[in-house]
Amino acid sequence: MKRILVPIDFSDVTPLVIKLARELAKALDAEIHLVHVKELSAAATPGTLGYGLAGMPELAPTSGLPVPGLNPTPQPIPEDKNQKLKLAQWQTEIAQDGIKSTLHQLTGEVERWQRRF
Repeated sequence: MKRILVPIDFSDVTPLVIKLARELAKALDAEIHLVHVKELSAAATPGTLGYGLAGMPELAPTSGLPVPGLNPTPQPIPEDKNQKLKLAQWQTEIAQDGIKSTLHQLTGEVERWQRRF
């Protein structure tokens, strides 16, 4: 094993996963690839009950609401500077252990990027 892929979701277990990856990388002389995917969010049109019609275009004719577009353009979730700093910190800590690491910061659907790796 020469590459260890570490998906980063900033959950409570992320630091433990990175720690384990560092230990494995040291033992196997492997490099670490940190991967964080910034997902897109679709702005749903709110209905009368607070629910959007996104994903249910068949309800549009019966809702009585104007539907500006059944497929709204997904927008990136605003960037979190704390997350960006944390990613850089983890990469620095990994480098201090003498382990080669690469940070992949991608935008889009997680499922799409899974196939890349």
